[in-house]
Amino acid sequence: TGELVDNGQHVLFGCYRETLAFLARIGAGDHVRIQPAMEVPYIGRDGRRSVLRCPPIPSPVHLLAGVFDWDTMPWADRLAAVRLAGPLRRARRELARTGRVSADPDGTVSEWLSAHGQRPRLRAWLWDPLAVAALNQSPDEASAAPFVRVLAEMFGPDPAASALVLPTRPLDRMYAEPALDFIRARNGHVRLNALARIVVEDARVVGVEV
Repeated sequence: TGELVDNGQHVLFGCYRETLAFLARIGAGDHVRIQPAMEVPYIGRDGRRSVLRCPPIPSPVHLLAGVFDWDTMPWADRLAAVRLAGPLRRARRELARTGRVSADPDGTVSEWLSAHGQRPRLRAWLWDPLAVAALNQSPDEASAAPFVRVLAEMFGPDPAASALVLPTRPLDRMYAEPALDFIRARNGHVRLNALARIVVEDARVVGVEV
Protein backbone atom coordinates (compact mmCIF):
# COMPACT_ATOMS: atom_id res chain seq x y z
CA THR A 1 0.00 0.00 0.00
CA GLY A 2 2.99 2.32 0.37
CA GLU A 3 1.92 3.06 3.93
CA LEU A 4 4.78 3.50 6.43
CA VAL A 5 4.75 1.39 9.59
CA ASP A 6 6.46 3.38 12.33
CA ASN A 7 7.84 0.70 14.63
CA GLY A 8 9.98 1.57 17.64
CA GLN A 9 10.00 3.30 21.01
CA HIS A 10 7.66 6.29 20.94
CA VAL A 11 8.04 7.38 24.57
CA LEU A 12 11.39 8.07 26.18
CA PHE A 13 12.42 9.57 29.51
CA GLY A 14 14.83 12.25 30.60
CA CYS A 15 17.10 9.62 32.17
CA TYR A 16 17.86 8.15 28.72
CA ARG A 17 21.09 10.14 28.63
CA GLU A 18 22.86 8.01 26.03
CA THR A 19 19.88 8.13 23.66
CA LEU A 20 19.67 11.91 23.97
CA ALA A 21 23.44 12.17 23.46
CA PHE A 22 23.11 10.01 20.33
CA LEU A 23 20.37 12.28 18.95
CA ALA A 24 22.51 15.34 19.65
CA ARG A 25 25.52 13.75 17.95
CA ILE A 26 23.64 13.07 14.70
CA GLY A 27 22.06 16.55 14.73
CA ALA A 28 18.60 15.35 15.74
CA GLY A 29 18.40 16.73 19.26
CA ASP A 30 15.55 19.05 18.30
CA HIS A 31 13.49 16.14 16.95
CA VAL A 32 12.11 15.42 20.42
CA ARG A 33 10.25 17.49 22.99
CA ILE A 34 11.54 17.19 26.55
CA GLN A 35 9.32 18.12 29.47
CA PRO A 36 10.90 20.10 32.31
CA ALA A 37 9.41 17.53 34.73
CA MET A 38 6.96 14.64 34.52
CA GLU A 39 3.47 15.73 33.47
CA VAL A 40 1.07 13.11 32.10
CA PRO A 41 -2.54 13.83 31.04
CA TYR A 42 -5.09 11.03 31.41
CA ILE A 43 -8.59 10.52 30.06
CA GLY A 44 -10.75 8.13 32.11
CA ARG A 45 -13.40 5.82 30.71
CA ASP A 46 -15.98 8.39 31.82
CA GLY A 47 -14.27 11.05 29.68
CA ARG A 48 -12.95 12.91 32.71
CA ARG A 49 -9.51 14.45 32.24
CA SER A 50 -6.87 14.48 34.97
CA VAL A 51 -3.17 15.27 35.07
CA LEU A 52 -0.37 13.67 37.03
CA ARG A 53 1.95 16.63 37.49
CA CYS A 54 5.16 16.36 39.50
CA PRO A 55 6.27 19.66 41.09
CA PRO A 56 9.85 20.96 40.65
CA ILE A 57 11.19 19.59 43.94
CA PRO A 58 13.83 16.91 44.57
CA SER A 59 13.15 13.39 43.33
CA PRO A 60 11.57 11.00 44.32
CA VAL A 61 9.59 13.31 46.62
CA HIS A 62 8.29 15.08 43.52
CA LEU A 63 6.62 11.84 42.33
CA LEU A 64 4.97 11.24 45.70
CA ALA A 65 3.79 14.86 45.78
CA GLY A 66 2.37 14.49 42.28
CA VAL A 67 0.58 11.24 43.14
CA PHE A 68 -0.79 12.69 46.40
CA ASP A 69 -2.23 15.63 44.43
CA TRP A 70 -3.70 13.34 41.73
CA ASP A 71 -7.38 13.69 42.53
CA THR A 72 -8.57 10.93 40.19
CA MET A 73 -6.71 8.33 42.26
CA PRO A 74 -8.28 6.98 45.49
CA TRP A 75 -6.33 7.77 48.64
CA ALA A 76 -5.59 4.10 49.27
CA ASP A 77 -3.83 3.94 45.90
CA ARG A 78 -1.95 7.18 46.49
CA LEU A 79 -0.67 5.91 49.83
CA ALA A 80 0.35 2.62 48.21
CA ALA A 81 2.84 4.50 46.03
CA VAL A 82 4.84 5.32 49.17
CA ARG A 83 5.71 1.62 49.48
CA LEU A 84 8.00 1.89 46.47
CA ALA A 85 10.14 4.64 48.03
CA GLY A 86 12.25 2.13 49.99
CA PRO A 87 12.87 -0.33 47.13
CA LEU A 88 13.75 2.51 44.76
CA ARG A 89 16.17 4.06 47.27
CA ARG A 90 17.90 0.70 47.61
CA ALA A 91 17.98 0.26 43.83
CA ARG A 92 19.56 3.70 43.36
CA ARG A 93 22.24 2.92 45.95
CA GLU A 94 22.99 -0.38 44.22
CA LEU A 95 23.09 1.35 40.83
CA ALA A 96 25.56 3.95 42.14
CA ARG A 97 27.73 1.27 43.73
CA THR A 98 27.75 -1.44 41.07
CA GLY A 99 26.28 0.08 37.91
CA ARG A 100 23.53 -2.55 38.01
CA VAL A 101 20.16 -3.06 39.64
CA SER A 102 18.97 -6.47 40.72
CA ALA A 103 15.38 -7.59 41.18
CA ASP A 104 13.97 -11.09 41.41
CA PRO A 105 15.52 -12.55 38.22
CA ASP A 106 12.59 -14.92 37.79
CA GLY A 107 9.95 -12.30 38.52
CA THR A 108 7.95 -10.17 36.14
CA VAL A 109 7.08 -6.50 36.46
CA SER A 110 3.55 -7.44 37.55
CA GLU A 111 4.86 -9.77 40.24
CA TRP A 112 7.29 -7.14 41.54
CA LEU A 113 4.58 -4.46 41.71
CA SER A 114 2.19 -6.84 43.46
CA ALA A 115 4.89 -7.84 45.95
CA HIS A 116 5.28 -4.17 46.86
CA GLY A 117 1.58 -3.54 47.40
CA GLN A 118 0.78 -1.55 44.27
CA ARG A 119 -2.99 -1.56 43.81
CA PRO A 120 -4.74 -2.40 40.50
CA ARG A 121 -5.94 1.13 39.66
CA LEU A 122 -2.56 2.72 40.36
CA ARG A 123 -0.87 0.04 38.33
CA ALA A 124 -3.28 0.43 35.40
CA TRP A 125 -2.90 4.22 35.32
CA LEU A 126 0.76 4.70 36.24
CA TRP A 127 3.12 1.74 36.57
CA ASP A 128 1.88 -0.47 33.72
CA PRO A 129 2.00 2.34 31.10
CA LEU A 130 5.50 3.28 32.32
CA ALA A 131 6.57 -0.35 31.99
CA VAL A 132 5.23 -0.64 28.45
CA ALA A 133 6.82 2.69 27.48
CA ALA A 134 10.18 1.66 28.94
CA LEU A 135 10.31 -2.01 27.89
CA ASN A 136 7.93 -2.33 24.92
CA GLN A 137 6.54 -5.45 26.57
CA SER A 138 3.55 -6.42 28.70
CA PRO A 139 4.17 -6.10 32.47
CA ASP A 140 2.94 -9.70 32.79
CA GLU A 141 5.85 -10.85 30.61
CA ALA A 142 8.61 -8.27 31.08
CA SER A 143 11.39 -9.00 33.57
CA ALA A 144 11.32 -6.89 36.72
CA ALA A 145 15.06 -6.15 36.82
CA PRO A 146 15.25 -3.74 33.84
CA PHE A 147 12.05 -2.02 34.96
CA VAL A 148 13.47 -1.42 38.44
CA ARG A 149 16.61 -0.08 36.75
CA VAL A 150 14.53 2.39 34.74
CA LEU A 151 12.62 3.51 37.84
CA ALA A 152 15.88 3.90 39.77
CA GLU A 153 17.18 6.12 36.97
CA MET A 154 13.93 8.04 36.58
CA PHE A 155 13.45 8.80 40.24
CA GLY A 156 17.02 9.64 41.14
CA PRO A 157 18.19 13.06 42.42
CA ASP A 158 17.36 14.94 39.19
CA PRO A 159 13.61 15.60 38.68
CA ALA A 160 14.23 16.05 34.95
CA ALA A 161 15.20 12.37 34.71
CA SER A 162 11.53 11.38 35.00
CA ALA A 163 10.31 13.85 32.38
CA LEU A 164 8.65 12.44 29.28
CA VAL A 165 10.54 12.80 26.00
CA LEU A 166 8.28 12.58 22.95
CA PRO A 167 9.24 12.54 19.27
CA THR A 168 8.00 15.51 17.28
CA ARG A 169 8.07 13.60 13.98
CA PRO A 170 7.86 9.99 12.73
CA LEU A 171 10.74 7.81 13.92
CA ASP A 172 12.29 7.42 10.47
CA ARG A 173 12.71 11.22 10.32
CA MET A 174 13.42 11.50 14.03
CA TYR A 175 16.64 9.48 13.98
CA ALA A 176 16.93 6.96 11.11
CA GLU A 177 17.42 9.47 8.28
CA PRO A 178 19.67 11.80 10.34
CA ALA A 179 21.79 8.78 11.33
CA LEU A 180 22.00 7.72 7.67
CA ASP A 181 23.18 11.20 6.70
CA PHE A 182 25.67 11.24 9.59
CA ILE A 183 27.22 7.92 8.51
CA ARG A 184 27.40 8.79 4.80
CA ALA A 185 28.93 12.19 5.54
CA ARG A 186 31.82 10.31 7.17
CA ASN A 187 32.36 7.92 4.25
CA GLY A 188 30.34 5.15 5.88
CA HIS A 189 27.90 2.85 4.09
CA VAL A 190 24.39 1.74 4.97
CA ARG A 191 23.01 -1.38 3.30
CA LEU A 192 19.33 -2.28 3.58
CA ASN A 193 17.85 -5.78 3.27
CA ALA A 194 21.29 -7.31 3.89
CA LEU A 195 22.00 -10.00 6.47
CA ALA A 196 24.65 -8.83 8.93
CA ARG A 197 26.75 -10.93 11.31
CA ILE A 198 28.81 -9.64 14.22
CA VAL A 199 32.34 -11.07 14.16
CA VAL A 200 33.70 -11.88 17.62
CA GLU A 201 37.26 -12.96 18.39
CA ASP A 202 38.62 -13.47 21.91
CA ALA A 203 35.38 -12.10 23.38
CA ARG A 204 35.75 -8.84 21.44
CA VAL A 205 33.80 -7.50 18.49
CA VAL A 206 36.26 -7.16 15.61
CA GLY A 207 33.93 -6.45 12.71
CA VAL A 208 30.65 -6.88 10.90
CA GLU A 209 30.14 -9.10 7.86
CA VAL A 210 27.42 -8.04 5.42
